[in-house]
Amino acid sequence: MADLIKDDAEDYDVDPEEWFVLEDRSWLAQAACVGLSVDDFFIGRGMKLAAEVRAVCASCPVRLKCLEIPYTHTVMSGFFGGLSSTYLMRNGITYEQACTIDPNKLKG
Repeated sequence: MADLIKDDAEDYDVDPEEWFVLEDRSWLAQAACVGLSVDDFFIGRGMKLAAEVRAVCASCPVRLKCLEIPYTHTVMSGFFGGLSSTYLMRNGITYEQACTIDPNKLKG
């Protein structure tokens, strides 16, 4: 996750101008996903996040900060804080509601 920069967009068939940039990246050093591949969080459309990755997100000390990303940036896909940005937006789930969802309890 610490490598989420515009250059990564080419790996996901996304126009780099539409990719988000995190202005404050200092919290990423505390993320439980440091060292994991960004591919673990940006998977094919309709695919479910691996249970092992959801478990990493659920135990992450900065999960709620990560979960802010789809609410503060324009993102077209990806999992943040163990939750799909698409699912959150399509279902009108507020940030406050999302904070109460346990990624480990999601099916799939």
